[in-house]
Amino acid sequence: MNTHTQVQCAKDSDRILTLLFEHADTAVFLIDPASRSILKANQRGIALLGTPIEEVVGMDIDSVLPGPGDRLVDLECHQVNHEGRNLAVVIAQPAEPSQTPEDNDLVESGLQFPSIVGQSPQIRKVCSLISLVSKTDTTVLIQGESGTGKELIAQAVHFDSNRAQGPLVKVNCAALTETLLESELFGHRKGSFTGAMQDRKGRFKLADGGTIILDEIGSMSLAGQAKLLRVLQEREFEPVGESQTVKVNVRVIAITNGDLIAAIHEGKFREDLYYRLNAFPIYLPPLRERKVDIPLLARHFLKECQAALKKEIEDLDLAAAQMLMDYGWSGNIRELKNAVEYAVIMETGKTLRASSFHDKLKDDSIRRRSLKDRVESAERQIILEALSGANGIKSRAARLLGIDRRNFSYFLHKHGIRE
Repeated sequence: MNTHTQVQCAKDSDRILTLLFEHADTAVFLIDPASRSILKANQRGIALLGTPIEEVVGMDIDSVLPGPGDRLVDLECHQVNHEGRNLAVVIAQPAEPSQTPEDNDLVESGLQFPSIVGQSPQIRKVCSLISLVSKTDTTVLIQGESGTGKELIAQAVHFDSNRAQGPLVKVNCAALTETLLESELFGHRKGSFTGAMQDRKGRFKLADGGTIILDEIGSMSLAGQAKLLRVLQEREFEPVGESQTVKVNVRVIAITNGDLIAAIHEGKFREDLYYRLNAFPIYLPPLRERKVDIPLLARHFLKECQAALKKEIEDLDLAAAQMLMDYGWSGNIRELKNAVEYAVIMETGKTLRASSFHDKLKDDSIRRRSLKDRVESAERQIILEALSGANGIKSRAARLLGIDRRNFSYFLHKHGIRE
């Protein structure tokens, strides 16, 4: 191949690469094959990693994307020549679902539970736990902050179980007064107390053959806890005003956003009941601990809201996604959904922009970014000082900072310091 042809091929390669990065609707990464570090990523790639733009460059591709056996994404790898260097382009796109045709949401969630949107390691662990416990009759205790989606997890356990065709009954324990609790859970006979005008089946009987979800279990009175403990142990009870024992076949899933161990120490929750309920615990992390899921959830709520509000908004722009990932989300998924709904109402264009979100998100993003910029500036200065002290020898600078050479290369890329 003559020099002219080589130059033309290089130009064509660069042109194709530019088009791919600017117009591909999948995640695209430019990789150094030797170090496996990311040199460049398109907007979809940045959103997929859920990482600030300035931190993507220098990341190890193998540590941030799943391996070939993972169903989360399909990976394609192509060799390219870019600016005289032999590099690799990695294209990541959602894996084709291997479930039944009705599981269309799997492409969005990347998981086997259509109602659960996310692809973070934390949410994948939750889904793995659901898969392990769902086919059993073991009692499950789901814990997590308010607004994290605990009821969705409980429903996923039921609908993935052998009881999926049976009833699913939810009880809000916080709404049950001491006088109503026994009748509500176990039923009563006509005339058993003032106002009992007819026989009534309790929630446990209604859930027979299926699952009962006990939400806000920590708010149940000690007397109610004692009665619940017997049902868990014996799978039987007597309705109010009835002497005959009723047996039930019910799977129990308890939900709480409180600290039951602390409640035990305070004498507000029975320790024996806690250990019965905690046979299989599932902890649902807050949104701030799984930021990679925020753009996915935002786009999921965007689809819901644009349909309900009859707005034609095609996507969430990168600046908006970054702002949402920077926010603290004390109200978790519930707060995110409300924020997206507000923004959809405010948006007048085809793309959901950061400017359409509530001022509190924008103000918080500015405050956090200001702090982050200061930290980043200090970090860059430390690296430059280490290089100066090592006379520009990078391996020596890395040793001065107490990090290995590969991590040092990451920081050089991150701060735009030439290798």
